[in-house]
Amino acid sequence: MTEYGTLVQFLIAIALGGLIGLEREHAQVHKRLRGYGGIRTFPLIALLGALAAYFAETVSFWIFVAAFVALAVLITISHYAFATQHGRIGLTTEMAGLATFFIGALSAYGFILVAVTLGVLITLLLYERTGLHLLVSRIRKEELYSTIKFAIIAFIILPILPDRALGPFGFFNPRTIWLIVVLVSAISFGGYILIRLIGERGAAVAGFLGGFVSSTATMLSLAQQSRKSPGLATPLFGAVAANLAMMLKVLFLVFLLNREVFLRMLVPVGTMIGASVLLLALLLGKVVRGRHAITLRSPFTLKPALQFALVFAAVLLVVKSAIVYIGQHGAYIVAFLSGMFDSDSVVLSVLQLAPEGLAVASTAAVLAVIANTFAKSGWAFVFGERVFAERVSIAFASIALLGAAALVFF
Repeated sequence: MTEYGTLVQFLIAIALGGLIGLEREHAQVHKRLRGYGGIRTFPLIALLGALAAYFAETVSFWIFVAAFVALAVLITISHYAFATQHGRIGLTTEMAGLATFFIGALSAYGFILVAVTLGVLITLLLYERTGLHLLVSRIRKEELYSTIKFAIIAFIILPILPDRALGPFGFFNPRTIWLIVVLVSAISFGGYILIRLIGERGAAVAGFLGGFVSSTATMLSLAQQSRKSPGLATPLFGAVAANLAMMLKVLFLVFLLNREVFLRMLVPVGTMIGASVLLLALLLGKVVRGRHAITLRSPFTLKPALQFALVFAAVLLVVKSAIVYIGQHGAYIVAFLSGMFDSDSVVLSVLQLAPEGLAVASTAAVLAVIANTFAKSGWAFVFGERVFAERVSIAFASIALLGAAALVFF
């Protein structure tokens, strides 16, 4: 490492410390209560971490240990004195100071991207104090429980599952299937959290975000709402927005898992997305603005996750069996019929067919999306007001037919 490179690393450490210190100084000014660290202290702590890391590498590792212990002792003394004087027992600034020391060390060791990312995230975490406390105050017990269970399936169960093909036709890969469960759960759970943060205001936001949680559940809620709402445009707008969210979610998942299939799906599904956006633009002026509650429970519990895994594996087995015994047309029939009930599991199941044929996998996935769009018209007739159901049918049939035409001709 040249002297110039070392200097750059030290300057980055000081800049990151300054960013964190700026936020701490700003918070102290607004609270009118001084703490131990601010715009000057935190850059010095980051520089201390960088110097300690540098001398640990060039002289002795014990220099790094001694520097950290000395900093920890000083922060502890400062915290005790401040708590004694003002009765404050919080440790946020103190922990930020210790973290800043290690950010400086990361910078000195050349892990610039990690240091910058952590520095920015720590600053954001410190700055969003009010928003985070508000979020915590709005979390219900079952939501916290759902979050814990999601962490279990994502960070405990997933890593221990075997990553190899099992079962007839090698259709069952435990790691792959569970990874898809985690991805779908994460997207749905994220959409639910956004609804809780933003609030259920407006058909656009509620319908769109509700579609990420469950487009079918959102459609059912809007259909029931259409019986009570004096205006037809609002629930219709929400229904189209929910279906749009479903298509975007499917494309995003396919993009993550198989780029070649994604490119093949882009034209037909993109056509349906474009038609949905155009329809939403036409409806926007007629939407009755206000609060439109969509009844959604926390989307993640362990039982539905296991059910999704079973449905996913079953659909995959049926589709692969259909290909073996009937040919590719069997996969199309199964994908279309299954897609009426659940687009996610069908699309992600047929992705496993990509090695056997990109055309088969992409066509079956698009058919599942088209079928799911058609099926929502049926839910509208069963649960919704008649005129609402008719307009939903016209809108969704048009969207689905455009997608089918794009699939056939492109």
